[in-house]
Amino acid sequence: MLLPEGAQTVELEARQGFLLPEPLPTNRLPAHPLDPAAGHSEVVVCVTFTVDAEGRIEGVEPLESVSDCPGGGAAAYPAFLETTLQAVAGWQFFAAALCEAPLQSGHEHACDDPGARVEPVAVRLAWRFAFTGPGEASASALGRR
Repeated sequence: MLLPEGAQTVELEARQGFLLPEPLPTNRLPAHPLDPAAGHSEVVVCVTFTVDAEGRIEGVEPLESVSDCPGGGAAAYPAFLETTLQAVAGWQFFAAALCEAPLQSGHEHACDDPGARVEPVAVRLAWRFAFTGPGEASASALGRR
């Protein structure tokens, strides 16, 4: 998983679990801008943002020069960056959560126990957007394989 610089990590106990945030199916991909400078080549734009404990997006920023996200995409094609920033700012997620199961839980994953305490938490994510042609875009979370 790609961790942002200065990321806080937490060691989980055996009866604790973590749920990753999940994007809502209503989130729309960025529109492919009509930018003749891009020609027929793939344009990659990466962004980082926070999903708050309510699943809302905060602090969308460009992310460059990391694995899977070569530098220059956002800077060379500002129209692609702008459409990506606008689209992601409107996204929503099912929030990430820390789960803690009761001491006598028989469940393999703490979050599966109906008696678990579930605490939504904010997380910072990094996503990669690839524009391959007019009307063609894809998105994936960086660090997930």
